[in-house]
Amino acid sequence: MAVPVCVALLGLGPSPAAAQPAPDESRLTGAFLYRFAQFVEWPPAALETHPAMNLCVTGPRPSRRFLDDVVMGETIGGRPLTVLYATPENVTDCHVLFLNGSATVRHALMRQIADRPVLTISDAPRFLDEGGIVLLRLTDNRVSFEIDADAARRANLRLHTQLLRLASHVRGGGVP
Repeated sequence: MAVPVCVALLGLGPSPAAAQPAPDESRLTGAFLYRFAQFVEWPPAALETHPAMNLCVTGPRPSRRFLDDVVMGETIGGRPLTVLYATPENVTDCHVLFLNGSATVRHALMRQIADRPVLTISDAPRFLDEGGIVLLRLTDNRVSFEIDADAARRANLRLHTQLLRLASHVRGGGVP
């Protein structure tokens, strides 16, 4: 389901761009972080104190410059998207959190947001076992993802059916 997932989730169809070389992993990751956020509903209280939707990242990729380019001028629910590097000081301001890099940092940040409505995404192989919501797999510019619907419910997030249907696997049910 790798290439069709990429095409369906990114809303791409046949175009002259399709003949160009496949985008690198940073580009795909950035595009997916933005698209995943479009398929999520946050509780109203999670949005009240933030004028923007904060897309946060850790680790070396995707690059901030690329993510800024991907989200520049984009909105979700009428709120502009901003890109932040997640730190212990600002992680509770994140709406979407891509955890990349060391397991120690990932686990520490996950503990900090355990009771918060944050869409957590990572490409770490055991991320769903660690309590994450979306496991993103990028292999040779092919994308697939798995979802833990129970983890999303614990975070008080509602994942749209379209997203659940595009996942290669959904733990905890969730697909009608």
